[in-house]
Amino acid sequence: NDNNLPAAVGRLEAEIFEHVTIGGNAFYNPKSEGTRPTRLVSDQIGYGADLLAHALGFTALVGFVGKSTSSPGTALSAESAIGILGQLHYLNQKTGIGGAIRFALFDPNNKDPADDVSELALMLSLTLKNAPLRVLLQYTHREEAPGVSVANDGLDAMLQVTW
Repeated sequence: NDNNLPAAVGRLEAEIFEHVTIGGNAFYNPKSEGTRPTRLVSDQIGYGADLLAHALGFTALVGFVGKSTSSPGTALSAESAIGILGQLHYLNQKTGIGGAIRFALFDPNNKDPADDVSELALMLSLTLKNAPLRVLLQYTHREEAPGVSVANDGLDAMLQVTW
């Protein structure tokens, strides 16, 4: 939370059928910014939903998140943010080789038409059979609106240890 008031957070999931899970989440966060007498108190409400399906080594995920911020008792208008994502992953259990593709679109503020960001990520992985180790390589292409003069694509190499 962002002050002395509690922030409520919740999530529900339900497994429907054998290979499908649907989920939803929400939060309420009263936020205080600044010092008295000019302190601004705003109400943040967040929400989301997702659908996960897996079969034959494939896992598909689709999700949506949103946030609304309002400042009661002020002349400030409400703001909202949204994000959506879709992901497909495959893991060959025999070899430990996996691959994934993910697309995400974010609009961090509906008041600014020039702040949208989209990402397309490609990932390759190798899960070692005789060690609790996973090696990952991910390339991420980012697009911003309007276009930026410096590309900020990324190439990440990761090592995951599980025990």
